[in-house]
Amino acid sequence: MTQTFRAGTGFANGSGALTRSRSLPERAILKHYPRANLGLPALIQALAVVISPTMWFRSKAPVLGDFEQLVLLGVLRLELQDSAYGAAIRQEIHGRSGRDVSINAVYTTLDRLENKGFLKSWVGDPTPQRGGRRRKFYALRPAGVAALRQAYRAFTAMADGLQSRLELK
Repeated sequence: MTQTFRAGTGFANGSGALTRSRSLPERAILKHYPRANLGLPALIQALAVVISPTMWFRSKAPVLGDFEQLVLLGVLRLELQDSAYGAAIRQEIHGRSGRDVSINAVYTTLDRLENKGFLKSWVGDPTPQRGGRRRKFYALRPAGVAALRQAYRAFTAMADGLQSRLELK
C-alpha cells in the first residue's frame, strides 16, 4: 500500500519512483490491521476516534450556556400561548429572572439556537398594532427540548442536597 507523489515532494524509494515513506504510527497500525481496506489516513482517523479519551465526556445533547437556557425556557413558556416572539421572550426573561437583557442579545441567541437546530421559526401575519409589520415566532424542536432536559438534569443533580447551604429552604 504505497502512494505515489509528484517530483519535488521529498519522498523517494530506491527504485526511482517517488513514494511516501510510512510514519511509525502508520506502520504500527498496518502491523495490527494488515488487510484494512480503508485508506491509511481514514484508518488512522477512525482509530483515533475509537480510542479518543474525549468520548467519555460527550453528552447526547450539546451543552447550553445559561443565557441560551433562559431563551429556550422563555420560548417553551410562550409557545403555549402562541406568543413566542423576540420582545415577549425578552419580557419573560426579565420578569422571571430579573435580568435586564437587550433585544439584540435575544435575537442573536434565537438565531444561534435556530442554526443549532434547537428552534424553528416562522413569520406570522401582519398586525395593525405593528403598523402592518409581521412578527417572527419561535418554537422548540425536539433537539431543543432534549438539550433543555439535559441542562435541567445536570443542574438539579449538581444542586441536589445543597438547598440548606443555598438557603432555599
